[in-house]
Amino acid sequence: MNPTLKDLAMKPYLEAKEIRDSGSEKLIAWITSDSPHAILEAFGVVCLYPENHAALCAARKMGQELQEAAEQYGFSQDLCSYFRINLGSVIAEKSPIGSLPKPDFLVCTSNICDTVVKWYQVLGKVLKVPVFYIDVPFNQDGISQERKYRHIFYVKYQLNQFIEFLQDATGKKYNMFILQKILARSEQTTRLWREILALAKEVPSPITAFDAFSWMGPIVTQRVTKEGFQYYELLKNDLMRKNSQTREKLRLFWDNIAIWPKLRDLSDVLAGMGASVVVSSYTSCWQRNEFFNPDLDDPLETISRQLIGDFLNQGSEARIKYALGLCQEFSVDGLLLHSNRSCKNYSNTGLELKKRAEKLGLPSLIIEADQCDLRFYDEAKIKRGLEEFLEIIKSKKEVKG
Repeated sequence: MNPTLKDLAMKPYLEAKEIRDSGSEKLIAWITSDSPHAILEAFGVVCLYPENHAALCAARKMGQELQEAAEQYGFSQDLCSYFRINLGSVIAEKSPIGSLPKPDFLVCTSNICDTVVKWYQVLGKVLKVPVFYIDVPFNQDGISQERKYRHIFYVKYQLNQFIEFLQDATGKKYNMFILQKILARSEQTTRLWREILALAKEVPSPITAFDAFSWMGPIVTQRVTKEGFQYYELLKNDLMRKNSQTREKLRLFWDNIAIWPKLRDLSDVLAGMGASVVVSSYTSCWQRNEFFNPDLDDPLETISRQLIGDFLNQGSEARIKYALGLCQEFSVDGLLLHSNRSCKNYSNTGLELKKRAEKLGLPSLIIEADQCDLRFYDEAKIKRGLEEFLEIIKSKKEVKG
């Protein structure tokens, strides 16, 4: 039976719940979104992603309640809404799937942002479980090849320590052959994701970035599993059989994480104005080059390169060039730049990206909001801004003829 998106979203949670209910000796880990999941999969550890769970809570309209639970516990509203939802879910023992099964340990990598390091430190204390940290050096613009290799060696050394930790925790021996198979499958799944996103290059596009936001859960959490591959294989085949039904007049780029509680609303508003968001840096960063052509003779070096290559672990210049490259590749008419209160690391290139895009003749609109916290979402202001912005783009296109 082919897995559905709902099946994949629920699978790890249901499996973890079964482990707790049955008293199984199988282990559960909570991990950050760009962690060495492949290694954990090779050891048979069930992995849950607090960030994805937080996005799910926000999309299911439970985010505000859980954020406020964390705030009542003493954490500031200025902190990441993913963190507040995750901690609120732990404190209140609530989520759209019941309560999250308690982990045996946590795994945190520093390649996403500094927030996750403190986040997992708090979780470790609240849950009273060990935390394994993997320190990933920042990939600065202009870094030398020699320094890059030192970074790879440093991360690879930590991955060997991580394997020792997992051998002690699970009682299993490291099997490189299993890890090689998992990495090969991960590449195949990522290739399917890239091919799905590339469908939006068609004019008019048969898909939008808002569709991709809805579909992207498995590329983050199930990329290393056979079910993840099967889902994207089925999705791609289904999309290839469909013709575009959109009334696309304008093509847009979206920068940053989605505004999860308003995903459908924003999609409908833009579609009603004849605009289609055809590409996003966020969905695209999960098909980056580091996931392709893995060195299966040295899987730990491959994983080290993938961790260092995380999109948010790159310098500003690299990220801006990547975004502008996507704009050109997908033939966009303008950019929507989400100034995300929760993700300052992602948002800090917004103004420079706007400046550089406008030099290329691409208008940009900054949308001030939050990925989950609707207290920072001014619906009337955002709708008015979109209407004015799209009129500017239409006028420019009419002048060009």
